[in-house]
Amino acid sequence: MPHKTFVSNTIKIRPVCKSIFVNQSWIEALYLSNASQYGVWDFRTTASSQFALLSHFCSIAQDTVFHVENDVGHNDFITTYLLTNTQIQFEVNSTTESFKNSTSARIIMFLNYLRTTVRENYLVSALNTNFIIDISTDFNTWFDTKVFSVRCNFTSGDISSANRDNSASAATLNPLLNDSMTSERLRVFESMPNSTIVSGFFAACTPLEALLQSTLDCLYEIKCVQLLSDYFPALNHVCVTLF
Repeated sequence: MPHKTFVSNTIKIRPVCKSIFVNQSWIEALYLSNASQYGVWDFRTTASSQFALLSHFCSIAQDTVFHVENDVGHNDFITTYLLTNTQIQFEVNSTTESFKNSTSARIIMFLNYLRTTVRENYLVSALNTNFIIDISTDFNTWFDTKVFSVRCNFTSGDISSANRDNSASAATLNPLLNDSMTSERLRVFESMPNSTIVSGFFAACTPLEALLQSTLDCLYEIKCVQLLSDYFPALNHVCVTLF
C-alpha cells in the first residue's frame, strides 16, 4: 500500500523563501555595475549575487521537498504482521526521515564538490573577491596582466590567501567613495575604518562562501533594511515587508 493513501504531510517553508528578498526586483535593485571596485569586505560587492544564490537555493529546496514528498508517497508500506498505530507511526516516520537524510546528504555533497572545485582550480570571481586582475600598459602598447590573490592579515601577523582558507568576516558598508580604492588596497581582506556591519551577513572569497556563513539577521531588522536603502538607492522603489 503506498504511503500517500494514509499519510499526510505538513510542510513548512522558511519565511525568507516566500518574501520579497528572493524576488527578482529585490535582486536587481541590489545590482551595481561597479560592484567589483568596492572590495571583498564591502557588502555592495556581493549583495546582489548573494541574494540571487539565496533565491536559487529556495527554489531548489522547494523542488526537492516536492520530489521527496512524491517519493515517500509512492513508496509502498509492506508488513507481514498486524501493527499497532504506534508501530505504524514509527515505521512511517523512519521511512520519511530516511528519505530526508538521503536528500540532505546529496545536497551537502554537491555543495562541497562545488566549493572544492572553485578553491582547488583557482577559479577567479568577476567581483574581485578572491583574485585581483591588474592590467597595465606601457608606451609601446604592450599589455601587462598580473593576478594577485586577495590576502588576509591576522592579528598574529600571519598572512593567508582568502581563496585557500575560505576566510570570512562580517560584511560592512563604508561611506567612502570607491574611486579612492587602489588596486593594492583591494588585495587586502580588511574592512575600512568607520564601517557599519550588515547584521547577519558575511564577506568571503566568493558570494557562495559568504552566503553559507550568513544568518540573514538584517532581514528581520527595520534599521538594517533602511541601512541597505541608503547604499542601494534602487531599493527605495521596492516595497519591503519584514517577517
